[in-house]
Amino acid sequence: MKKMVLIFTLIYFSTCKLSAQVGWDTVFNTYISENIKFLNHNIVLATGEDGAMHRSSNGGINWTSQNVGNSGQRFQEISVIDSSLAFIAGDNNAVFKTTNGGLSWINISPQNFFGFYQTISFLNSNRGIIGHQGKIYATTNGGSNWASIRSLGSHIAYKSSVYLSPSYIIAAGDSNVISGPSFGIIDYSSDNGNTWSRRIIVSNDLSFKDLEFLNSQIGIGLTQRKLLKTTDGGLNWNVQYTFQNVDLNGCTLVNQNIMYVTGFNGIILRTIDGGMNWDLQNTGITSHLRSIDFFDANLGVASGDFKILKTTTGGITPIILFSTEIPNQFSLSQNYPNPFNPTTKIRFALPKSSFATLVVYDALGREVAILVNEQLNAGTYEAYWNADRFSSGVYYYKLIAGDFTETKKMVLVK
Repeated sequence: MKKMVLIFTLIYFSTCKLSAQVGWDTVFNTYISENIKFLNHNIVLATGEDGAMHRSSNGGINWTSQNVGNSGQRFQEISVIDSSLAFIAGDNNAVFKTTNGGLSWINISPQNFFGFYQTISFLNSNRGIIGHQGKIYATTNGGSNWASIRSLGSHIAYKSSVYLSPSYIIAAGDSNVISGPSFGIIDYSSDNGNTWSRRIIVSNDLSFKDLEFLNSQIGIGLTQRKLLKTTDGGLNWNVQYTFQNVDLNGCTLVNQNIMYVTGFNGIILRTIDGGMNWDLQNTGITSHLRSIDFFDANLGVASGDFKILKTTTGGITPIILFSTEIPNQFSLSQNYPNPFNPTTKIRFALPKSSFATLVVYDALGREVAILVNEQLNAGTYEAYWNADRFSSGVYYYKLIAGDFTETKKMVLVK
């Protein structure tokens, strides 16, 4: 049943795409950006090609590019500690750190190893790891020195990692990449890399693409077609959702319920119920997306081939034309879901072209949000309300269209 929900959503959004407003804006044109991360509300970093890094100082609105490495060095992943300190790793032995929010970079590449590093994760300013094929190297002094803590054959490729605590390290990727079938793996160490165990093998899914943790216990792992979740710090993983007809690359968590995944053909999918159901968001592009990150429930960025995107609405299109079929009468439907947290949909129907206003009020009758305030053609519409910044309680929404007026109640439960 879950699979059918996603397939329907994909078809539905495809048919509505031309008439829908876009929930994501293209803010920067680049070549390939493998990873993108917020340092704070204003500073955003995105990896680039040929030794370049991209930086925004105003929340992703404007971007500048900077030559950090050498030609041929594609940066693969970013690890953020705070608004000043971040680390990057990539091809041709590229490992750098910044201590001023990406304004300048310091080369901390290993001198006794050489690798094409696809993953990097730092726990703090001193402890960190980098991964190259089946090898993982660690530092305890901020990159001044590196030591091998994991060495397997080239048939292993680590794609993502998390330095979860002073003892716990998790690395994910794929096995048998040279010949034969590939399968996704998650390896785990509870003693700083002295010993390792394989926590999970996912067959018929070529590789783990991304690992993201909300805290020391809750995390998600993404393969090309599956989302897995752990609630015990990576000891056990369960398949949360199996996607159909999509190829995925990156994921992120806003909280335990709100998650995003992104992938080929401009796909961004969002769940608000912990991964049980997913909605396809309108990005307005068809190029591949590789990474996604959110600062809060509303402010997000995504990067990939040729584009960097930004949203200030959680990727939600404020209002979409649900159907062009002309309804028989004006109507206002009950919001769904209800109760909700923190977003909900409100559907309404207009039998003729009308100036429509849809307003949300709190329990005291104070106006808290205007969702619609414009001339609309006849049809059925859906408006979205993100109540992330509002407290739990009873709210009312009122539709005024011509001589038609109706009010309904909804409940926000956090």
